[in-house]
Amino acid sequence: FDYEEFIVNMPQIDSMRLTVPLKDTTNTEGTFEQVSLKNEITETSGVLHINSGDNKSGRNPSTKYPFFNSDSDAVVYFDSPDVLNGAYDKSVKFIVPPFEVDSLERKDGESISFDGTFNSGGIFPTFDEVLHIQADKSLGFTHQIPADGYPLYGTEARTYEEIGLSSKGMRGYGQIDFLTTTIYSDDFIYYPDSVTTDGTGGVISPGDYKGASFPEAVLGAYDMYWLPLKDSMYLRTVGESFKFYNSTAELDGYANITTKGVYGGGTMLSRGSRSVSDEMNFTEVEYDARHAKFEILTDDPEKPAMEGDDIRLEFELTNNTARIRPERVGVAAISFPYAQMKTSITEAVWDLEDSIVTMTKPVNVDIEDSYFYTTREDLDSLAFNAEKAIYDINSQELDIQGIPFIIVADSKIIPEGNETTILANSVLQKFENAQIIIDTLNGYHYLDRASIRVLSRNKFEGNAYYQQVIGADTFDIRFDSFELSEVPIGEPDRKGNYQTKLMTVSGGDVPENQNLVISPGFLYKGAVTMYASKPALELDGNVKLMLEDPDYNQWVQFERVEGEKDVELPFDNAVNENGEKVYSGIHVDLRDELYSTFVEAKSNASDLDFFNASGNLTFDDSLKTYKIESPDKTSGLSYQGHTMIYMDSSKSVVFEGKANFINPTNSQIKLDASVLGVGNKETNEYSCDAMFAMDFPAPNGAFDIMAEDLIDIIERIGPPLANDISLELLFKLANLADDEIAKEYEQSSLRDYTALTSVSGDLESQLFISGVKMKWDIGQKAWHNTTKLAISHMYDNDINAKLEGFLEIKKDESGAEVVNLFIQAAPGIWYYVGYTFNQLILHSSNEEFNELIQSKSNAENSKPGELIIAAGDTNETLGFINRFREVYFGVKEPYNLVSPDDVQVEDENFDTIEEDDDDGFGF
Repeated sequence: FDYEEFIVNMPQIDSMRLTVPLKDTTNTEGTFEQVSLKNEITETSGVLHINSGDNKSGRNPSTKYPFFNSDSDAVVYFDSPDVLNGAYDKSVKFIVPPFEVDSLERKDGESISFDGTFNSGGIFPTFDEVLHIQADKSLGFTHQIPADGYPLYGTEARTYEEIGLSSKGMRGYGQIDFLTTTIYSDDFIYYPDSVTTDGTGGVISPGDYKGASFPEAVLGAYDMYWLPLKDSMYLRTVGESFKFYNSTAELDGYANITTKGVYGGGTMLSRGSRSVSDEMNFTEVEYDARHAKFEILTDDPEKPAMEGDDIRLEFELTNNTARIRPERVGVAAISFPYAQMKTSITEAVWDLEDSIVTMTKPVNVDIEDSYFYTTREDLDSLAFNAEKAIYDINSQELDIQGIPFIIVADSKIIPEGNETTILANSVLQKFENAQIIIDTLNGYHYLDRASIRVLSRNKFEGNAYYQQVIGADTFDIRFDSFELSEVPIGEPDRKGNYQTKLMTVSGGDVPENQNLVISPGFLYKGAVTMYASKPALELDGNVKLMLEDPDYNQWVQFERVEGEKDVELPFDNAVNENGEKVYSGIHVDLRDELYSTFVEAKSNASDLDFFNASGNLTFDDSLKTYKIESPDKTSGLSYQGHTMIYMDSSKSVVFEGKANFINPTNSQIKLDASVLGVGNKETNEYSCDAMFAMDFPAPNGAFDIMAEDLIDIIERIGPPLANDISLELLFKLANLADDEIAKEYEQSSLRDYTALTSVSGDLESQLFISGVKMKWDIGQKAWHNTTKLAISHMYDNDINAKLEGFLEIKKDESGAEVVNLFIQAAPGIWYYVGYTFNQLILHSSNEEFNELIQSKSNAENSKPGELIIAAGDTNETLGFINRFREVYFGVKEPYNLVSPDDVQVEDENFDTIEEDDDDGFGF
């Protein structure tokens, strides 16, 4: 400080705050007050002249002093909190070259100014300007932009009109051009990295610009947030919507203008539609939206024709179409409120000219991901897949095509042509000529020509024709009702309660003239009931065999509740439709003639039964044969059972089981028999392989003598064995005795030789013939043997030998039972037993035997009704033999007991029983 000159040398001034007198406008006297400015002049040096040297006391007033001379550039920064809340850093500055400020005490602060250069920190180009004190007590300026504008932030964007600087920051007035967009505002606020404003309007010019497509738009009032260095100019509507595409679309929301195009979000109203999305993209000829809510509007503001939620929209303005797709495949994003339907179909195109929405499933999308379902409450979310649909906005009809099926309850309904039309309010048209597959899991039941109305997800009504497929043929059953019912399943628990399951139940009635084949080999008439999860129809009616005989019309009552598809009829108590018992067997009529029945009534109810089948009636379609047999025997669990097989084409029968060669109630002998037989229902010819257990009322000891005699000769000559473990023997043995005995004999014989008589005491009898071929002679009305007699045992004496002999079983003229038996073990060793009602004749080559019979004979002193036991003679014996040979074999040569010729003449026409994999025997 120079006291002589009153000078202060200031080599460096870091900050110089100016205070200026400003007039107090509230003071009517016009006084002034000193105010400190918000800006500081920094980074300069100079000399401050306080007063002149001759006026040290300051007694002489001077307007020149004090004054300041700088000798270097000064800088005014705008980084204080007072300037736009501290928005700028020191890159925003005003550089003042060396200057002089005089008359610092002047009352007119506004006259203070500084020429210099303004650096906006890259927002504008650097320009010269004069720094003035602004109304807000800050240093600033108002700058007029040249006519060609200034670039902004180093980009292609330009601004026009003027820029101002004050404590409110850098502000712009006029317009900004960015890409194809021009916006207007009275107050653009420039920040180091952004621009904001509440603008008055603007336009977007359409076309391509540097590879990006821009739409046409007229912008109303907006607020803006522009990040030039991040390529994003956000414009948000304020009150008035942005008008796009020659005012055919209005956006209430925001637009984001970038070098890549125009994006946006909000609500877009365009050509009768509303789109709401935060991910819109606008180009010259279309706009897109992602994750959008889309509506086709109607006169009812609360009820659009179509709406989509979370969809992808492509609105093509040149061809006036909109493409709508769900964002997520498989989600029902599109709905039709008037039709009350929703769909997940993956592509829909709205043709604005025709007011049609066409929906299609792309080839690469699974049909499971393309479905429709109703939102109508009483239809209970009825849903189905489809490949295509067309919605007519004017008629409010939804035509759905490519429907594989519609699941209702546990049924699949296949509309005719795989299409249907949904009317307003989700009214489903009635299906005509539809198909129905009932039981969606297994597809057990198929119906066609259905006239069906779907009422809900679990209910439909109408009628259809059930397709009963039998082989290559299909038969119709009309069903008139379909109910979803709770049906018992499985076995009851300890309390008798069943588990239940909901399933479709339907039924109908089959008339006789329909000739319905309910399963191979069987016609049916009567009621049918279908349960969805059961493979076979439940039947409550009558079945009839499909026989060639045109006169056959025997309907048998049949009820099937559970089981396989094919008929399996329990036959033991089978009755016809009138409640009369039906038979399958071989019978003896009043003329002592044999005839066969197969599922029919006997000629006369009193006819005796030679054989009766027992078990379940079935049909083998591959062999074209009917069979009655017990399930255990069919499955191979048992040898026992009365089997009868009938082949209609040849009228042949096979029978197996017990047989009644004589009437046990009208005979004094016991003759139990088991047979394997064949015959012909038309010719009444029958043959069989028989097993006999015979007991005659002979004197005690007579058959012991016979056994001893036979054993002696058998040991000496060794004839063929009678017994083996063939299936034929086991079947006969099981039916004559029981299954356990047959199996025990089988197992024991496989280990070692086993005498049949040793297996069980139940097998003991006077004479047990384990096998002999018997044939029915129609003319003689008699059974006779055609092979040797396989004699197994006598009482507990093991014989096990095949011996020559003759066996005849018939009735005499009075109808009395007649049994004639001749056994010849070797030449000159033979036995004859002749029985007719009330008389038994016995004779032999064994004198001991004859003497015993003679001693026990009561021929001369029998009482009325008492069995006569008489000793026969050789003539009676030969008389039987010679008649037998001539009648049955045509041999007239007298028989020689001592030197016999071939006793047996094998019947070449006899159909022997052969082993069969399924039944154990066949034709």
